Amino acid sequence: MRLLDTHTLQLKEFIGKNIPSYAILSHTWNGDQELSFQEWQKLSPAAENKSGYLKILGACQIAAGHCHQYLWIDTICIDKTSSAELSEAINSMFAWYRDSAVCYVYLSDVDEVPGVGAHNVMARDSPFRRSRWFDRGWTLQELLAPKHRVFITSDWTNISDFVPSQTLIDAISDITGIGSTYLNEGWSAIKTASVARRMSWAAKRETTRVEDLAYCLFGLFNINMPLLYGEGHKAFDRLQEEIIRSSNDHTIFCWVWHNDHVPYGWRSVMAPSAKVFKDSAKYSPVDVDYRMSLAYTITNAGLKIKLPTIATASGQLAMLDVYIGNPDEGMPADGGFDKVCLPLSGGAILNRASFPPHPFPLDKILLKPPRKLFLGLGSEDDWPHRQIAAIAPHRFSGPEYDVGFYVVVVGGRLISLRDMNTPEAIDPHRRAADDLILFRKPTGLSVGFAVHRAVARIYSDFREMSIVLTVTRRGRDFRWAVERETDCRANAFIARESDILPSKNVRPVYILFPNSGGLGGREMLTLAQLGNQTHGNRSVGTHATNLSQRQSVPSVD
Repeated sequence: MRLLDTHTLQLKEFIGKNIPSYAILSHTWNGDQELSFQEWQKLSPAAENKSGYLKILGACQIAAGHCHQYLWIDTICIDKTSSAELSEAINSMFAWYRDSAVCYVYLSDVDEVPGVGAHNVMARDSPFRRSRWFDRGWTLQELLAPKHRVFITSDWTNISDFVPSQTLIDAISDITGIGSTYLNEGWSAIKTASVARRMSWAAKRETTRVEDLAYCLFGLFNINMPLLYGEGHKAFDRLQEEIIRSSNDHTIFCWVWHNDHVPYGWRSVMAPSAKVFKDSAKYSPVDVDYRMSLAYTITNAGLKIKLPTIATASGQLAMLDVYIGNPDEGMPADGGFDKVCLPLSGGAILNRASFPPHPFPLDKILLKPPRKLFLGLGSEDDWPHRQIAAIAPHRFSGPEYDVGFYVVVVGGRLISLRDMNTPEAIDPHRRAADDLILFRKPTGLSVGFAVHRAVARIYSDFREMSIVLTVTRRGRDFRWAVERETDCRANAFIARESDILPSKNVRPVYILFPNSGGLGGREMLTLAQLGNQTHGNRSVGTHATNLSQRQSVPSVD
């Protein structure tokens, strides 16, 4: 480790246990105004005229004033012409910030001292909150790793002299979305945060080079990787693979399908970038005492993992060892809606489906027995952004009534469920609950054509809407379909034949509203780990959903 003597301004190299106490500088770079290792070794008048030179002198002055003999600055303490030294520095950087005596955070774009109290730092338009330091990728670890941080304005005034420490922490937490516990307790708390939560901290940050958005997260996940500048987005793929090799935290799969950030044709269960974790802080892994997670591995076919699954008309739902909640508030009981499901599509190798966009909670009573599956490259769905959940169906039997629907409404409520054409077809004694409608099946007929229609009136956001449920019979064959009325904001889909209900001809239909919150044994799945066929040249597409006057979900055989 190379350190700068704050008195002599000479660089000195230290190895292993011989590294002395040191301060460290965190800052944002200002292009060609920053000095390099070579320029500092042979200072020229041109170098001394750069703003980066004055920044180094100011940092040395404040560090020396606090009795720190040595200071580390990334611009001049790393020889970036050496790829080996650069790789070692980036892999060690989190530890260097963590082990520093103090980190001086230099905010070059904050040129006024915040007033006494919380007014200036908490105000939405304050220079402190608008500082680009909070937007850069590399400064995330520089915020989280140090034990002690001192925030400095552009004229080297200590902001902590004017703003109480906890007020400053609260402001930073509000700006970054990082809980104050992680800011106060550092690595001891950070290492307990879920993968999804840590990824969410980086979701809004930017780096000059694409690869750096992965490389700047090494320390946050205690990962070491070689640097391959030029690999582009593949760096983030490699980062996720390394996390999977060292952790069985399923929240790494809990990213949200944002069309603006997911490349067109994306097929992987891995996230395309940290941006899709923006809304994923809520996902937490099931406590180790309750976890049934088995080891999962990356193979040449994809990610091989054993999970509980349920089949739907559009693919598979796989239950992860994840619940929605804050682990600081305690994990909910192992039952009900605490487990989260991942939507998948495809065949032998399953892909991440774009609908629902969020992994969502689902009652585990609906799950199938264990079996082995592979998750791989998948198809594209253009469903709108919704979340779903389901409840256990009512028990019923009777062959003459085994055609119908079991309705689950998420994000709203079911007002009524009635037959549209032949009310006499519904036997009130066979209607076990308001959310189950059964049609009387004609007997003794092997040919012919019949249509049963029901309308579900639903309520959400102070509005009533309608969903039309249809069963069409041709001989002994049945088809199920769902149609939305023009004014209906909800979406809907039908689960295909499975073990969900006792009768194969009664299908669950899920009616889903925007922003609504959120299967038995484990199956071996193989998940796609490559994004798309043109992985080296990603293009982010907009997956538009065109809504007609009346939308229909394709019928299910």
